[in-house]
Amino acid sequence: MANRYQESARSRSHYPLFEAESRLHPLRERYHATVAIDFGTTFSRFAFSLNSDGNQDIYLKKDWGDAYGHLNCLDTPTCILLSPEKEFVDFGFEAAEKYAALEDGKDQTYYFFDRFKMMLHHNEGKLSRETLLKARNGKYMRALDIFSKSLEYMKDKALEVIRDRGSRKCTASEVRWVVTVPAIWKPSAKQFMREAAYQAGLASPDNYSQLIIALEPEAAALDCRQHKLREFVGMITVDEAFVSAKTQYLVVDNGGGTMDVTAHEIQEDDTIKEIYHATGGDYGGTKVDEEFQDLLDKIFGKDIMDEFRSSNPSGWLELMNDFEFTRKRAAGGAMNIRIPESFLDLLRSKYNRNRDDDGSLLNCIVRSQGEGIKILKSRVLSLGPDIVKRLFKPAIESIVSHLKALLKKRELRGVEQLFLVGGFSGCRFLQDRIREEFEHKYKIVIPDDAQLAVVRGAVMFGQRPDCGRAMPF
Repeated sequence: MANRYQESARSRSHYPLFEAESRLHPLRERYHATVAIDFGTTFSRFAFSLNSDGNQDIYLKKDWGDAYGHLNCLDTPTCILLSPEKEFVDFGFEAAEKYAALEDGKDQTYYFFDRFKMMLHHNEGKLSRETLLKARNGKYMRALDIFSKSLEYMKDKALEVIRDRGSRKCTASEVRWVVTVPAIWKPSAKQFMREAAYQAGLASPDNYSQLIIALEPEAAALDCRQHKLREFVGMITVDEAFVSAKTQYLVVDNGGGTMDVTAHEIQEDDTIKEIYHATGGDYGGTKVDEEFQDLLDKIFGKDIMDEFRSSNPSGWLELMNDFEFTRKRAAGGAMNIRIPESFLDLLRSKYNRNRDDDGSLLNCIVRSQGEGIKILKSRVLSLGPDIVKRLFKPAIESIVSHLKALLKKRELRGVEQLFLVGGFSGCRFLQDRIREEFEHKYKIVIPDDAQLAVVRGAVMFGQRPDCGRAMPF
């Protein structure tokens, strides 16, 4: 039996630009709300509008991390925790905190998954209902179950927030749902997400048009076109911020896992035409995390780091989460990362030292690495500006190289603007490098809150599915 997620033999260019009017119509069905879920590699978020408002304002949940010291946080980590019996425990910040708090080896019995979205990108050719995901404890579960449980959490949280706004009790059947996916994904991965959304209770195959699968960069482009002048980074004139008919542009969606680039031309009726197929690669912010992991191997020794990763997965998660939150705020200076107590325990046992020796032990280890790396207050690893830049350089140069090669294509000679969106586009190192390489020829457009462009644009798309393209999945 053929794999139901296997990509169709016909090329992507043969898919219709719009779904048939009978399947997707902005006015035919009336929903109480429109909710978009941006399910990211490292962080996820949702936004919504209430159709009863009449003004189509878009709302976001802004307190994801308040309980954990991350104030005004607009997203939550894409991670999920399940019990030894494979029952749902929690998602996001709560899942990470509960997992990190497990003691006496319990972190080896619970199922913890993070950054699992990239599995769909790397395994598209053999994706099926029975595809498995590996948890931090080394055990496996069905990928479809992990994705559906995660989407179900986001669905329930969105409905809870809508009710808390004083709206009448709203059920999933009264919402038009939009789930975003990378444009570079093959049809098999996009269909997988639709199946996961059905299993999560967002909609059902019987009401196909209630669930829209939207391309992340195209949703982001819609948001950018609606922005006001003051909401862009570095824009000077109204003419620069205005995107008129026949304008050609690239949307460069730099996320946690992938870089996703689409090329559009604005049509006279304000819809968009794809002028070159989607391109990209795994050049997201997680590449910086991988460089940091390599640096840790160099500082403390690969054998010790491998042992820590395998014997104390919750401690490893704590270390990488602290680095990731620090990375998101990096602006050119030093980065300070807290060293978990569980890692200090491992070092003490390896070097036969006690707690009072932590400072001298760590300083002795990092001193051999030369300038730019030091220990603060016994348990904070401080990386100097030059070290930080080296961590970011491989991902950034991969993005720049991809764009340079892409913009040489004959079909893209008329491109005038580059829209930078996605969480990694908020990185100052990346912004500066893009401007250095391309600003002499193209207008570089970056929303102040680049990580929200996808989810806001997805809500707009749900409000008006005729304003862009909808995927035929």
